Amino acid sequence: GASMYIVVAGSLAVEGLGGELLRIAEPGETIGEAIALDLDCAKRDVAARAGLEGLTYCLRVPRQALVDAFHVHPEELMPIEDIVRAEEAQFIEVARGRAEWVAQCGMPALATTPLLAGCSQEFLRAAAGQAVESTYDEGFQIAMAGEAARAMVVVVEGAVDLFSRSGSRVGRLTAGGTFGEVEALGVFDVSMVTACAATPCRVVELTKDGLRRGVGA
Repeated sequence: GASMYIVVAGSLAVEGLGGELLRIAEPGETIGEAIALDLDCAKRDVAARAGLEGLTYCLRVPRQALVDAFHVHPEELMPIEDIVRAEEAQFIEVARGRAEWVAQCGMPALATTPLLAGCSQEFLRAAAGQAVESTYDEGFQIAMAGEAARAMVVVVEGAVDLFSRSGSRVGRLTAGGTFGEVEALGVFDVSMVTACAATPCRVVELTKDGLRRGVGA
């Protein structure tokens, strides 16, 4: 039967059926509570995937355990249902907004890059579904040469300066510019350049995992 899950250690990626990342459930957070409570507002077209870095541990609470607990403490049922309904409504809005972002921002941003230009719509949708948008203030260090590389970065607005390991500026990226592609492909484990926001900027970041999800689409 249906169950609620509580993340104890690690993390869970909560995704839509199209593979788009909706949220990351961290330790102490729950998933599936609306379904376990059999609420009519429950969003059922989602999936949860264990994080790729280390093991994920969850506590499974079967629906019957909840039924038994509320039978003993009926006064707790309505307040908890109200909380879950409010959270589910908010989650549905997040999912709707995320789908719009993937179609209107994520996919077009990735399609402008030399690496991904010409890829299929299915690939771009799967990859964009794992991408995230970030904004940085002028002067913020986005990546550091020699440190672990985390993502391929596409500049959407603003400008980003690139520096070599010696500290010399080697280029400036504006809208459509990218860095970190080679690292995202797994060729290098560390960043080859230092990247700093030259102006307030908005970027789309695609991790190695996101790129792999696109390849598997």
